[in-house]
Amino acid sequence: MACKSLTSTRPIYRGVPQTLAGLKGLVTFGGGERGKTATMSGAGAPDFFYREAQRLGYVARSAFKLLQMQKQHKLITSGASVLDLGCAPGAWLQVACQSLGALEKGGAVVGIDLKKMKVPSSHCDSRVRTVCADVMSLLKEQVRAMSPQERGFSVILSDMCPTVSGITAKDTALSCQLGMRALSLAVGKVPLPCSAGDSNTELHLNSTGLDANEVGVLRRGGNLVIKLLESEENAGFMKFCRQRFTKVSWLRPKATRSCSREIYLICQGRNSLTTPFNPLHLQAVGRRSMGGVRTFLLAVCILFSSAQLSAGVTRHYKFDITLRNATRLCTTKSIVTVNGQFPGPRIVVREGDRLVVKVVNHVRSDITIHWHGIRQVQSGWADGPEYITQCPIRTGQSYVYNFTTAGQRGTLWWHAHASWLRATVYGSLIILPERGVPYPFARPYKEVPIILGEWFNADPEAVIAQALRTGGGPNVSDAYTINGLPGPLYNCSGKDTFKLKVKPGKTYLLRLINAALNDELFFGIANHTVTVVETDANYVKPFDAEALVITPGQTANVLLHAKPTFPNAAFLFAARPYATGQGTFDNTTTAGVLEYHNPNRASTKLPLLRPALPSLNDTANVTNFTNKLRSLADDRYPSDVPRTVDQRFYFTVGLGTDPCPTNRTCQGPNGTKFAASVNNASFVFPSTALLQAHYYSQSNGVYTTDFPDIPPFPFNYTGTPPNNTFVSKGTKVVVLPFNTSVELVLQDTSIQGIENHPMHLHGHNFHVVGQGFGNYDPVTDPSNFNLVDPVEKNTAGVPVGGWLAIRFRADNPGAWLMHCHIDLHLSWGLKMVWVVNDGPLPNQKLPPPPSDLPRCIS
Repeated sequence: MACKSLTSTRPIYRGVPQTLAGLKGLVTFGGGERGKTATMSGAGAPDFFYREAQRLGYVARSAFKLLQMQKQHKLITSGASVLDLGCAPGAWLQVACQSLGALEKGGAVVGIDLKKMKVPSSHCDSRVRTVCADVMSLLKEQVRAMSPQERGFSVILSDMCPTVSGITAKDTALSCQLGMRALSLAVGKVPLPCSAGDSNTELHLNSTGLDANEVGVLRRGGNLVIKLLESEENAGFMKFCRQRFTKVSWLRPKATRSCSREIYLICQGRNSLTTPFNPLHLQAVGRRSMGGVRTFLLAVCILFSSAQLSAGVTRHYKFDITLRNATRLCTTKSIVTVNGQFPGPRIVVREGDRLVVKVVNHVRSDITIHWHGIRQVQSGWADGPEYITQCPIRTGQSYVYNFTTAGQRGTLWWHAHASWLRATVYGSLIILPERGVPYPFARPYKEVPIILGEWFNADPEAVIAQALRTGGGPNVSDAYTINGLPGPLYNCSGKDTFKLKVKPGKTYLLRLINAALNDELFFGIANHTVTVVETDANYVKPFDAEALVITPGQTANVLLHAKPTFPNAAFLFAARPYATGQGTFDNTTTAGVLEYHNPNRASTKLPLLRPALPSLNDTANVTNFTNKLRSLADDRYPSDVPRTVDQRFYFTVGLGTDPCPTNRTCQGPNGTKFAASVNNASFVFPSTALLQAHYYSQSNGVYTTDFPDIPPFPFNYTGTPPNNTFVSKGTKVVVLPFNTSVELVLQDTSIQGIENHPMHLHGHNFHVVGQGFGNYDPVTDPSNFNLVDPVEKNTAGVPVGGWLAIRFRADNPGAWLMHCHIDLHLSWGLKMVWVVNDGPLPNQKLPPPPSDLPRCIS
């Protein structure tokens, strides 16, 4: 529910420092006179506190809430140990760190959040760290292990709050559940009476059913802050906490928006009382509120028993890998499919859901499935690339992929990650926001997945096998497709056309996916402009575009605003390649039809208008488009780009050659074989899964850790190529300590011709902080890096004849492939692996492999 327009008069205090000393009365900062007016419109509008937070370097306006609590109650003392539950976006981490005093006084701040959370760069120092975990499922012993010397915390702050649905009873119950979780972590087992007919039963609110620890992690004398939503039921919290703390009070901070029901329970001085909660204390609440209390308690019982609040739901799928006949371009052939569908099944989940997908292989080809863009935190065994995280699923075998979508929402996809099977084995993976969480744009009337693909009349596996055998370039595809259909611009394909019917004045969310094997594609709609709102499942600042460029592997969400009245035409939406390499390519165009649904003119044939797509080599258009991609970088979706860098790398990416084997004739340049490499190292798949070798510390004979940080043979990378174009071969990896912040510059090279390389990183998102043409200059180019709102991606193109700078944090233990998503280049060796070591905490370690993990055949 949005706040109504509000005007409030606030006293302004001049010259307030970035410490707590200046906090008094109404917590407002900045120059000006008393009585100056600040105006806010809408729930997320940039009001006075928002602007002051930006000016003073806080990541969110909520900093002023804790500043007021600290000023009034002195919750955090010098050298304290602080636990921040639900710490994103990090404003309370900043205030807590400031409150610890000088660095030499010690102390620690630990933030836990379901969303991946980086420590803010301002107001924080080395005493602050974050943990990505589900507060609702952590054991107390795990939380205690996060504290200094495992002695527990002296302050626990809970700013956790449910997404408000507008249904008061539901919101109150969810808020109480979160509050009870914070209370349980702090003081131990919290019994609550649950009405069951005429009898009362007790519900013990613990981390899990196995967590019998009744002690809690808040130290004696410690302080606790819990956010709740205002309701009559809160009196029960007050009664309970007064037994366990020397002072308990309520506070509604001055920075709270007027339309918000949030209120904070401040508990100071935990005592040693361990007497169980007495339900009779609730009688003091009064007869009028007891019905609400019982409602709340019953709701909490139900919600806890279902365990659905944070963990989401578990969704089961079965993927049967089978053959089926398909006819395209007047040609019928057998293709590999999932469940007989082409494209494959659409998966729709919500943020936080768990996916359990059993894949059964009924075909002769080995196969794996990759969940493109899923971070796979603590589920690296489910990532999917063959011989990296698993051995292939052989004929007649099966494997269960088990992972969560925690902290992610948007358009992703899944595809085969073995040979060229993804030519037909792919589908959309749509992660809706959590229930009650709106999009950061107007809700669309309808959502439509549009998957761009590539069709071969021949068998794609035979195409790449022949190319690798001869050393030459492969035969190109025969058509592009939209949702598996070529469209009316190809022979015999008038009926094989995807049609989208729209209503005048409605807004449609198109979820675009480029699943083509080897080509970047332009996409546009005749006589329509779309609004780009997301890329690679990350929201961006909206901007309008007549055409988009989408590389293989990338996704984009765009809003299509239908015309207000029925037009006298139908419109093609089409895709054709953006081509930068010197080899042959499929230069055809796929199209679908956009029709305005008009029941009064159903039989009328309307003219069909075609879009004006950019030319095949329009690099200027591509550069203009990619430069517009900026992350939202707001309170709800902050940019967590690493501001400091632990390790820097400079990788060249491009083509090269291999010598032709003795007594063979090869069809590559000058009788050689085509190859590709990263830093002149052409990756060779091991014969066993690399992740297993890493997990069991058996890397000998599987991989080496000598991948070069910089190009081993410097030259003018975008100028005249060197005479020696041969690549080296090996299975080399880079090993990173847990939580390393990485800056990587990817440099295109002119060997065998400059071209765009869409690079995909598994297991992580990254921020594109810079790009340019020519050779990267480490002295001058970093000064132009965008560290404010860089776009967050999992796949990004290295510009043709240029460079791309990215930053990411290696906070996900496992073995993560990084490769060009042009599958031809991937097959030639343009790939490498980052091995991220375990962190110190239980939730920072790679779990053991699942029992059904496929085995390699030597």
